[in-house]
Amino acid sequence: MIKQLLAASFITLICQSLVMAIEVPTSVSEVTVYGQGAMVTRSASVNVAAGEQEVVLEGFPSNLDPANIRIEVADKQVRIGQVNARRDALRESDSDAVLAIQAQIEAVELELQVVEDSNKAAKLQLSFLESLATGYSKEAWVGSAQANADTASWQQALNLMQKGAGSAYKVIRDNQHKKLELNKDLSLLKRQLADKRATRQARTSLMLAVSANRQATTQIKVHYQQDRASWSPNYEARLDTDSGKLVLAQKAVVSQATEEAWENVKLMLSTSEPSEALEAPTVSSQFVNLALPRPAPQRSNRKQTAQLDYSMAPAPSAMLEEVVVSGSKRAEPTWSGNYAMNFPIAGRVTVTNNSNETQRYDLKSFSFNTQLVTKVVPQKDDKAYLAARLTHDGSTPLYASEMLIYVDGVFMGEAYMPAILPGAEVTLPMGQDPRIEVTVVDQGAQDGESGVFKKQRTDAVDLLFEIVNRRASQATIEVRDAYPVAKNKSIKIEMSDSATSPTVRDEDDQAGVVMWRKDLPAGETWKIRYGYSLSYPADRRLVNEY
Repeated sequence: MIKQLLAASFITLICQSLVMAIEVPTSVSEVTVYGQGAMVTRSASVNVAAGEQEVVLEGFPSNLDPANIRIEVADKQVRIGQVNARRDALRESDSDAVLAIQAQIEAVELELQVVEDSNKAAKLQLSFLESLATGYSKEAWVGSAQANADTASWQQALNLMQKGAGSAYKVIRDNQHKKLELNKDLSLLKRQLADKRATRQARTSLMLAVSANRQATTQIKVHYQQDRASWSPNYEARLDTDSGKLVLAQKAVVSQATEEAWENVKLMLSTSEPSEALEAPTVSSQFVNLALPRPAPQRSNRKQTAQLDYSMAPAPSAMLEEVVVSGSKRAEPTWSGNYAMNFPIAGRVTVTNNSNETQRYDLKSFSFNTQLVTKVVPQKDDKAYLAARLTHDGSTPLYASEMLIYVDGVFMGEAYMPAILPGAEVTLPMGQDPRIEVTVVDQGAQDGESGVFKKQRTDAVDLLFEIVNRRASQATIEVRDAYPVAKNKSIKIEMSDSATSPTVRDEDDQAGVVMWRKDLPAGETWKIRYGYSLSYPADRRLVNEY
């Protein structure tokens, strides 16, 4: 009797444990995408009873790491204890995405069959008309021979055959076009099906030990990271040359190739950069010493001396390492903390996980008053380039990215826009300015030599830059070039007396770089004289260094 009671109790406990396990499907509800990676949130509504039970949340990707998840429960009376992960092989019948694509493939194949049946019917109609025409032609021949032909009925038959044949041929032509389009759709669907089967062969379920003080229906959210996702800013710069207004439209390009499609989700784009490097490097003491002198070689044993010299002499790289301190290159500016921004995308969106697809979203637009400047570098390029100079007076930093440029509604090309902090002044390229003509005319400067004992060679340059404004209004022109700078006292450089004095010398602290600036009225020509003489010993050779 006691054994029977124990067995019954054991069975009751097993049944209770089975009843308490609640399997709940989850769906992706929110996603925050970073420059590299994403934080995905899966949500589920769970009905829990009072007491302890096990809740199994289903639908997570196969690469889910339970150590890097965060679980959020809306009802504070519901508590989560132990969390275990179970990885299950995924059957095709378990994959909604695979089943959906298979259903689309079946629908397209059915349409192809309908088109094929329509083609067969049209060809059958043509065969019937052909046999009918043969019969009428025989009857017409006999009737004409007996002089009792019914020409009215023959004409009616011919019209009927012409109309029927035309209709059948049109059906065949239309079906050929339909078949071509349907085969394209079928090929695309089969590629998508192959991608889905290749990217997700398993899924993970989370088994949660849940306890509740009372029966409740609560929302459970699980946050986890995914690596194969990214977003990057992209800009459209639209310049109105009449007003000088520049509208900079910031857009986002989002792509992901994770195991799951993000369907009907709240999407957030963040400029934050989650990283494993969260702490600054440590600095240790660094000592510098001179290498010990090599001991004098022993003359008595040449072989031993050679071996000793070889063993005691440090390698060249090792000697350098003792006295050289290496530095690190300066990285591009990045923002975090106060500069980290989140861009919520309006409404709910879908981001597919096809590796060859991207989604674009509008983020924000910025409007600037600009100073338009046309830049010219005559010796390197005979074209002029329009630029927009502006000050970023907003509070939102602009991140470095590619920029599509439109001037007065005309697409000019694509350029790189540097990162712009609030308060910074920047000059953005706007493409070629064909209404500014640039010409370089060589004035024929003569080289020569002088001196008897210490001969000096003199190289001379004399150029004329001509800038013509073909616009209907005044243009601000900036012309740039560089005069050579001597790095040896034996080299003498003198600017020509006829040379035009530059507006700025050593621009941006670059030795020898000069710039001429002028507001050039419409239709006028600006002439700039550029010239110098360079003297150096005739027995030496000049070397250009940059």
